Amino acid sequence: MTLSASSKAYLDRTEGLNMFVGSCLCRAVKWQIDAVLEQMHHCHCSRCRKARSAAFATNAVTTIDGVRFLRSEDNVQLFLLPGAKYFAHAFCKTCGSSMPQKDAARGRHSVPLGCMDDDLVVRAEHHIFTDSKAPWYAWLGDLPAFASRSE
Repeated sequence: MTLSASSKAYLDRTEGLNMFVGSCLCRAVKWQIDAVLEQMHHCHCSRCRKARSAAFATNAVTTIDGVRFLRSEDNVQLFLLPGAKYFAHAFCKTCGSSMPQKDAARGRHSVPLGCMDDDLVVRAEHHIFTDSKAPWYAWLGDLPAFASRSE
């Protein structure tokens, strides 16, 4: 993975401390991030909006072994959308909170950042799939925006 400027700064600030904890609403599932988070973005695609019941989903990507479940990984359910090449939604079976989703085919985890318990230091770099944004959502801030997946 090529590191973005914000991820390089993140590494400088967290050298040796790349362990951040996340959990679900009911606290049944708990995990730890043990690797660099990359491609932190706000996704406005209709699939992410529906899966999160929100204007957008804030996600990041890490390596396939960058997520370590500390409690109740067996309580994570995976929904595979029929016909979707790259979309899946992992969630807690008890409370429905979004969970890290392992993508073995691409060798990575997609991490929903709304369930992180710690400040990750790094911030979102851009918005993606803005052509699909909710019509009622008003832009805030000045992050770069891309009509589809970022370059």
